[in-house]
Amino acid sequence: MGAFIRMLDVEPREIPQFGLKARVPLANGKFDRTEIDMRLGDLMIEAKLTESDFQRAPKTVVRAYRDFSEVFDAEELPQTERDYRSYQLIRNVLSAHASGCAFCHRKCHPPWR
Repeated sequence: MGAFIRMLDVEPREIPQFGLKARVPLANGKFDRTEIDMRLGDLMIEAKLTESDFQRAPKTVVRAYRDFSEVFDAEELPQTERDYRSYQLIRNVLSAHASGCAFCHRKCHPPWR
């Protein structure tokens, strides 16, 4: 377990928080809510176990986040003409950024598929 904790670069005694209710700042001063699968110290983690994707959202919705243009190069994001793909990850990265945390994700393919 020690090697795993060192790999994540978190304190050994950190207690994981599951289903963390996080806030994502909007440009208008309000907040959007999202749920982070797990927070371990200053590391936020998103895991996909049974869902097939990370959702889509209209570009106007995603661009309404306060730190969007600071954090992302919009042209590099997966997108269609109208939507950004991986919306859930975008929101979680913005939440981590606003909280001063790091972020990682993992998409798992369960053996029963």
